[in-house]
Amino acid sequence: MPTLTAVPDTITAGDSYAITLSLSDYPATAGWSLSYALAGAAVLTVTSTASGANHLLTLTAAQTASLGAGLYQYRVRAAQGSTVETVTTGTCTVVADVGALAAGEGVSYWQCLKDAAQDALTTILNGGAVQMVAIAGRQTMFRSPTDCLKVIAYCDQRLAAERRGSGFGRVSVAFAR
Repeated sequence: MPTLTAVPDTITAGDSYAITLSLSDYPATAGWSLSYALAGAAVLTVTSTASGANHLLTLTAAQTASLGAGLYQYRVRAAQGSTVETVTTGTCTVVADVGALAAGEGVSYWQCLKDAAQDALTTILNGGAVQMVAIAGRQTMFRSPTDCLKVIAYCDQRLAAERRGSGFGRVSVAFAR
């Protein structure tokens, strides 16, 4: 496995990572150790081992396999005796191990919602009634073709953002009455 020299922005669940951090203010040779904490859909914490003055953080395949996909916060903290200091914080995206997914998993919420809106549009245009759908625990009602078309357009924007890697952020959908 290649050794990284910085905390990664993306982790693939089920992969191993070796991260060597060289921090001149917190050398391992002076008794400093590092901890790396990752919190999101799951929580992972590892402690560094010394490698000369550097710090080696090792994330095993078993540890990352337990991480659910999504956006996580991380923190790297240095400790020496009773002195503890946060060195850096940030966010990290955990992507699912595609080989470990069951059929139907890994499909974007936005793709599911778009498919439901397209089905509702077809039903409403063919004289059907108002359509209620539930996706990932969220209920949505499609009352008119306009509702459906607005949701389809919004889902297209969100799917495009996901493909660009910027699919995170606040989500707001409004329906006309």
